[in-house]
Amino acid sequence: MKRLLLIVGSEKRWAIANRVAHLRPILDKYCNVSVYAGYSLPSDVGSYDLVHVHRPTTVGADRRLAGLNNVWGVELVSRRTWERVLRLRILDKASFIVGKSRELASLAESNTACRNCVYIPNGVDSEMFSPPTLFVGWVGNLRYNNAAYKGVNLIISACELFNKQYAGLLQVRFVKDPSDYPSRVLSQSEIAKFYKMLSVYVCASLGEGSSNTVLEALASGLPVVTTRVGNWDHLSERGLVVPVSRTVEGIASGIAMVFKEKIKVRQEMRRFSWEKIAEQYLLLYKKLGM
Repeated sequence: MKRLLLIVGSEKRWAIANRVAHLRPILDKYCNVSVYAGYSLPSDVGSYDLVHVHRPTTVGADRRLAGLNNVWGVELVSRRTWERVLRLRILDKASFIVGKSRELASLAESNTACRNCVYIPNGVDSEMFSPPTLFVGWVGNLRYNNAAYKGVNLIISACELFNKQYAGLLQVRFVKDPSDYPSRVLSQSEIAKFYKMLSVYVCASLGEGSSNTVLEALASGLPVVTTRVGNWDHLSERGLVVPVSRTVEGIASGIAMVFKEKIKVRQEMRRFSWEKIAEQYLLLYKKLGM
Protein backbone atom coordinates (compact mmCIF):
# COMPACT_ATOMS: atom_id res chain seq x y z
CA MET A 1 0.00 0.00 0.00
CA LYS A 2 1.33 3.43 -0.94
CA ARG A 3 2.27 5.78 1.87
CA LEU A 4 0.53 9.15 2.17
CA LEU A 5 2.55 12.25 1.30
CA LEU A 6 1.30 15.80 1.84
CA ILE A 7 3.09 18.55 -0.04
CA VAL A 8 2.42 22.03 1.28
CA GLY A 9 2.99 24.39 -1.63
CA SER A 10 1.83 27.75 -2.89
CA GLU A 11 -0.27 28.95 -5.81
CA LYS A 12 1.08 32.50 -5.64
CA ARG A 13 4.81 31.76 -5.39
CA TRP A 14 5.81 30.76 -8.92
CA ALA A 15 9.04 28.96 -8.03
CA ILE A 16 7.32 26.81 -5.41
CA ALA A 17 4.28 26.09 -7.58
CA ASN A 18 6.54 25.15 -10.50
CA ARG A 19 8.63 22.77 -8.37
CA VAL A 20 5.58 21.07 -6.90
CA ALA A 21 3.87 20.80 -10.31
CA HIS A 22 6.88 18.97 -11.78
CA LEU A 23 7.55 16.72 -8.79
CA ARG A 24 4.00 15.62 -8.03
CA PRO A 25 3.36 13.33 -11.05
CA ILE A 26 6.75 11.64 -10.56
CA LEU A 27 6.39 11.14 -6.80
CA ASP A 28 2.80 10.00 -7.24
CA LYS A 29 4.08 6.79 -8.85
CA TYR A 30 5.55 5.75 -5.51
CA CYS A 31 3.24 7.31 -2.91
CA ASN A 32 -0.19 8.90 -2.75
CA VAL A 33 0.51 12.60 -3.08
CA SER A 34 -1.81 15.37 -1.93
CA VAL A 35 -1.00 19.05 -2.47
CA TYR A 36 -2.20 21.83 -0.21
CA ALA A 37 -1.55 25.43 -1.18
CA GLY A 38 -2.76 27.26 1.91
CA TYR A 39 -0.71 29.55 4.14
CA SER A 40 -1.22 27.22 7.11
CA LEU A 41 -1.65 23.46 7.39
CA PRO A 42 -4.87 21.59 6.52
CA SER A 43 -7.01 20.24 9.35
CA ASP A 44 -6.22 16.58 8.46
CA VAL A 45 -2.44 17.10 8.52
CA GLY A 46 -1.98 14.39 11.14
CA SER A 47 -3.31 11.67 8.83
CA TYR A 48 -0.32 11.73 6.48
CA ASP A 49 2.79 9.61 6.78
CA LEU A 50 5.01 12.47 5.70
CA VAL A 51 4.44 16.22 5.44
CA HIS A 52 6.80 18.10 3.13
CA VAL A 53 6.55 21.88 3.43
CA HIS A 54 7.75 23.59 0.25
CA ARG A 55 6.58 27.00 1.44
CA PRO A 56 8.95 27.95 4.28
CA THR A 57 6.73 30.71 5.64
CA THR A 58 4.19 28.04 6.60
CA VAL A 59 6.67 26.88 9.23
CA GLY A 60 6.48 30.24 10.92
CA ALA A 61 2.73 30.62 10.48
CA ASP A 62 1.68 27.25 11.83
CA ARG A 63 3.16 26.11 15.15
CA ARG A 64 1.31 22.79 14.81
CA LEU A 65 4.30 21.48 12.88
CA ALA A 66 6.35 21.30 16.07
CA GLY A 67 3.74 19.05 17.68
CA LEU A 68 3.25 16.64 14.79
CA ASN A 69 3.96 12.99 15.44
CA ASN A 70 4.34 12.18 11.76
CA VAL A 71 7.47 12.79 9.72
CA TRP A 72 7.76 16.34 8.46
CA GLY A 73 10.33 18.58 6.87
CA VAL A 74 10.83 21.86 5.09
CA GLU A 75 12.57 23.40 2.08
CA LEU A 76 15.00 26.24 2.69
CA VAL A 77 14.95 28.29 -0.48
CA SER A 78 17.07 31.33 0.41
CA ARG A 79 19.30 32.86 3.07
CA ARG A 80 16.59 35.39 3.87
CA THR A 81 14.04 32.65 4.52
CA TRP A 82 16.57 30.78 6.63
CA GLU A 83 17.19 33.75 8.91
CA ARG A 84 13.47 34.33 9.36
CA VAL A 85 12.59 30.71 10.14
CA LEU A 86 15.66 29.98 12.31
CA ARG A 87 14.54 32.46 14.97
CA LEU A 88 11.45 30.34 15.61
CA ARG A 89 13.48 27.23 16.55
CA ILE A 90 10.74 25.08 15.02
CA LEU A 91 13.31 23.54 12.70
CA ASP A 92 14.85 21.70 15.67
CA LYS A 93 11.75 19.49 15.57
CA ALA A 94 11.95 18.80 11.82
CA SER A 95 12.59 15.27 10.59
CA PHE A 96 14.43 16.64 7.57
CA ILE A 97 15.52 19.93 6.04
CA VAL A 98 16.20 20.35 2.32
CA GLY A 99 18.51 23.21 1.41
CA LYS A 100 18.27 24.48 -2.16
CA SER A 101 22.02 25.16 -2.01
CA ARG A 102 24.90 23.45 -0.24
CA GLU A 103 25.30 26.56 1.89
CA LEU A 104 21.72 26.36 3.16
CA ALA A 105 21.99 22.63 3.90
CA SER A 106 25.22 23.28 5.82
CA LEU A 107 23.64 26.13 7.80
CA ALA A 108 20.74 23.90 8.78
CA GLU A 109 23.08 21.09 9.84
CA SER A 110 25.23 23.43 11.95
CA ASN A 111 22.46 25.45 13.58
CA THR A 112 19.57 23.06 14.21
CA ALA A 113 19.04 19.75 15.97
CA CYS A 114 17.76 18.17 12.76
CA ARG A 115 19.94 15.22 11.71
CA ASN A 116 18.73 14.91 8.12
CA CYS A 117 19.88 18.09 6.39
CA VAL A 118 20.45 17.53 2.68
CA TYR A 119 21.11 19.53 -0.46
CA ILE A 120 18.66 18.97 -3.30
CA PRO A 121 18.64 21.65 -6.02
CA ASN A 122 15.73 22.69 -8.16
CA GLY A 123 15.21 20.89 -11.45
CA VAL A 124 14.62 22.11 -14.97
CA ASP A 125 12.72 20.89 -18.00
CA SER A 126 15.64 20.78 -20.45
CA GLU A 127 13.34 19.90 -23.34
CA MET A 128 11.30 23.05 -22.89
CA PHE A 129 14.36 25.14 -22.11
CA SER A 130 16.65 24.12 -24.94
CA PRO A 131 19.04 26.08 -27.14
CA PRO A 132 17.92 27.29 -30.56
CA THR A 133 18.95 25.44 -33.69
CA LEU A 134 22.52 26.41 -34.61
CA PHE A 135 23.21 27.41 -38.20
CA VAL A 136 26.13 25.85 -40.07
CA GLY A 137 26.87 28.10 -43.03
CA TRP A 138 28.57 28.06 -46.39
CA VAL A 139 29.01 30.80 -48.98
CA GLY A 140 29.69 30.16 -52.64
CA ASN A 141 28.64 29.23 -56.16
CA LEU A 142 26.90 25.89 -56.76
CA ARG A 143 27.09 25.96 -60.57
CA TYR A 144 29.50 24.20 -62.94
CA ASN A 145 30.01 21.16 -60.64
CA ASN A 146 31.34 23.54 -58.02
CA ALA A 147 29.24 21.95 -55.24
CA ALA A 148 31.19 18.69 -55.35
CA TYR A 149 34.55 20.47 -55.39
CA LYS A 150 33.50 22.67 -52.48
CA GLY A 151 32.14 19.69 -50.51
CA VAL A 152 28.64 21.06 -49.94
CA ASN A 153 27.07 17.59 -49.72
CA LEU A 154 29.72 16.61 -47.18
CA ILE A 155 28.70 19.54 -44.98
CA ILE A 156 25.01 18.68 -45.31
CA SER A 157 25.67 15.02 -44.40
CA ALA A 158 27.91 16.10 -41.52
CA CYS A 159 25.06 18.17 -40.09
CA GLU A 160 22.74 15.16 -40.31
CA LEU A 161 25.32 12.98 -38.57
CA PHE A 162 25.86 15.59 -35.84
CA ASN A 163 22.12 15.75 -35.18
CA LYS A 164 21.99 11.96 -34.74
CA GLN A 165 25.02 11.92 -32.46
CA TYR A 166 23.79 14.75 -30.26
CA ALA A 167 20.04 14.23 -30.40
CA GLY A 168 18.38 15.85 -27.41
CA LEU A 169 21.43 18.01 -26.75
CA LEU A 170 22.01 20.28 -29.76
CA GLN A 171 20.68 20.50 -33.29
CA VAL A 172 22.27 22.17 -36.31
CA ARG A 173 20.99 23.17 -39.74
CA PHE A 174 22.92 23.75 -42.93
CA VAL A 175 22.27 27.10 -44.60
CA LYS A 176 23.72 28.56 -47.77
CA ASP A 177 23.89 32.22 -48.65
CA PRO A 178 20.92 33.32 -50.81
CA SER A 179 22.99 34.04 -53.93
CA ASP A 180 22.22 32.21 -57.21
CA TYR A 181 25.08 32.84 -59.63
CA PRO A 182 24.90 34.34 -62.21
CA SER A 183 21.29 35.56 -61.87
CA ARG A 184 21.84 36.91 -58.36
CA VAL A 185 25.21 37.92 -56.98
CA LEU A 186 25.31 39.23 -53.42
CA SER A 187 26.99 42.46 -52.48
CA GLN A 188 29.66 42.46 -49.78
CA SER A 189 27.21 44.03 -47.32
CA GLU A 190 24.65 41.30 -48.03
CA ILE A 191 27.25 38.58 -47.44
CA ALA A 192 28.33 40.31 -44.23
CA LYS A 193 24.69 40.25 -43.08
CA PHE A 194 24.47 36.52 -43.86
CA TYR A 195 27.49 35.73 -41.69
CA LYS A 196 25.78 37.41 -38.73
CA MET A 197 23.03 34.76 -38.68
CA LEU A 198 25.46 31.82 -38.54
CA SER A 199 26.78 29.88 -35.55
CA VAL A 200 29.74 28.31 -37.37
CA TYR A 201 31.22 28.44 -40.87
CA VAL A 202 32.46 25.31 -42.64
CA CYS A 203 34.87 25.09 -45.58
CA ALA A 204 34.97 21.56 -47.02
CA SER A 205 36.78 22.38 -50.25
CA LEU A 206 39.04 19.99 -52.14
CA GLY A 207 41.39 22.86 -52.77
CA GLU A 208 41.77 26.58 -51.99
CA GLY A 209 44.40 29.28 -52.12
CA SER A 210 43.60 31.73 -49.37
CA SER A 211 39.87 31.30 -48.90
CA ASN A 212 38.02 34.61 -48.92
CA THR A 213 34.99 33.13 -47.18
CA VAL A 214 37.08 31.65 -44.36
CA LEU A 215 38.73 35.02 -43.74
CA GLU A 216 35.36 36.80 -43.94
CA ALA A 217 33.79 34.36 -41.47
CA LEU A 218 36.70 34.75 -39.05
CA ALA A 219 36.52 38.52 -39.32
CA SER A 220 32.78 38.23 -38.55
CA GLY A 221 33.63 36.52 -35.27
CA LEU A 222 32.58 33.03 -36.35
CA PRO A 223 34.32 29.80 -35.42
CA VAL A 224 35.52 28.10 -38.61
CA VAL A 225 35.85 24.41 -39.41
CA THR A 226 37.96 23.76 -42.50
CA THR A 227 39.54 20.98 -44.47
CA ARG A 228 43.32 21.12 -44.79
CA VAL A 229 43.42 23.29 -47.88
CA GLY A 230 45.01 26.61 -48.82
CA ASN A 231 46.52 28.51 -45.93
CA TRP A 232 44.76 26.41 -43.28
CA ASP A 233 48.11 25.63 -41.64
CA HIS A 234 48.89 29.31 -41.10
CA LEU A 235 45.44 29.91 -39.63
CA SER A 236 45.51 26.72 -37.56
CA GLU A 237 48.87 27.43 -35.92
CA ARG A 238 47.41 30.72 -34.72
CA GLY A 239 44.39 28.90 -33.28
CA LEU A 240 41.94 30.52 -35.69
CA VAL A 241 40.37 27.44 -37.31
CA VAL A 242 39.50 23.83 -36.54
CA PRO A 243 41.20 21.67 -39.21
CA VAL A 244 39.43 18.41 -40.15
CA SER A 245 39.65 15.58 -42.62
CA ARG A 246 37.52 15.86 -45.74
CA THR A 247 34.96 13.28 -44.61
CA VAL A 248 31.47 13.44 -43.21
CA GLU A 249 32.75 12.10 -39.87
CA GLY A 250 35.65 14.54 -39.79
CA ILE A 251 33.47 17.58 -40.45
CA ALA A 252 30.84 16.45 -37.91
CA SER A 253 33.62 16.01 -35.35
CA GLY A 254 34.89 19.52 -36.09
CA ILE A 255 31.43 21.00 -35.57
CA ALA A 256 31.18 19.11 -32.27
CA MET A 257 34.56 20.51 -31.21
CA VAL A 258 33.33 24.05 -31.83
CA PHE A 259 30.24 23.42 -29.71
CA LYS A 260 31.91 21.22 -27.07
CA GLU A 261 31.13 23.60 -24.20
CA LYS A 262 27.47 23.85 -25.19
CA ILE A 263 27.28 20.07 -25.47
CA LYS A 264 28.92 19.65 -22.07
CA VAL A 265 26.47 22.05 -20.42
CA ARG A 266 23.50 20.30 -22.01
CA GLN A 267 24.79 16.91 -20.85
CA GLU A 268 25.26 18.24 -17.31
CA MET A 269 21.75 19.68 -17.26
CA ARG A 270 20.38 16.15 -17.57
CA ARG A 271 21.47 15.75 -13.94
CA PHE A 272 18.99 18.52 -13.13
CA SER A 273 16.00 16.93 -14.85
CA TRP A 274 12.94 16.74 -12.63
CA GLU A 275 13.14 12.94 -12.80
CA LYS A 276 16.68 13.00 -11.35
CA ILE A 277 15.67 15.52 -8.68
CA ALA A 278 12.64 13.42 -7.74
CA GLU A 279 14.95 10.42 -7.28
CA GLN A 280 16.86 12.38 -4.63
CA TYR A 281 13.64 13.18 -2.77
CA LEU A 282 12.61 9.52 -2.91
CA LEU A 283 15.95 8.45 -1.45
CA LEU A 284 15.40 10.90 1.41
CA TYR A 285 11.84 9.64 1.99
CA LYS A 286 13.07 6.04 1.99
CA LYS A 287 15.70 6.91 4.59
CA LEU A 288 12.91 8.38 6.73
CA GLY A 289 10.86 5.17 6.50
CA MET A 290 8.46 6.07 3.70
